[in-house]
Amino acid sequence: MSGLVAGGLALLSVAGGFAQQMVYGNYYTCRQDALTQSARDQCDDLPDGQVPFWLPEKETSGR
Repeated sequence: MSGLVAGGLALLSVAGGFAQQMVYGNYYTCRQDALTQSARDQCDDLPDGQVPFWLPEKETSGR
């Protein structure tokens, strides 16, 4: 019985990772392809729903 539970949890984990990549793929691609830090920071300005909700809000400071 414990093997079925462990197998189910493993499948849920894989499915969750796949779904996360599908939903936030544009964000991850933007961050990975950015050549400078300022370009990477602009990835946080993607339209709503494309930036993962668990990332903190970007502070706008006058640098």
